[in-house]
Amino acid sequence: MTTPNIGGNNMPVLIVYGMSAETSGYGKLINNLQSATANVLGDIHPDDVSVFFPDDIVEVNLGDELICIIDGLFRKPERTTILRRRLASAIVSVLRRFASEHIPQCGKIEAIISRFNQDTDGFAVWEREKKS
Repeated sequence: MTTPNIGGNNMPVLIVYGMSAETSGYGKLINNLQSATANVLGDIHPDDVSVFFPDDIVEVNLGDELICIIDGLFRKPERTTILRRRLASAIVSVLRRFASEHIPQCGKIEAIISRFNQDTDGFAVWEREKKS
């Protein structure tokens, strides 16, 4: 039996709103978002980045605007305002390239970083043990 990891590594979560279920190319987009995040942060592996595309109950105008919330980003001294802005810009760039190919009606893309203070905010992680 495994127990939750209360310390844990930083595993940012990217939640992209505004995508239509009919849009193709999600696999490559996920890889590109994970890689861009890991490249900017420099202290995590792309597999440590989770990416989700929640269903939107309002189907009108999906794809006109994409908003990415970057959550679970631990506060660390090296994660300066400049680095966080670079991360937001990198995410917007990845989404812009994707939208130009797959969502031609997209007219606005935003990335918003919500930092997580692991010293004062709670979290836990459970992972299934990997079989050899």
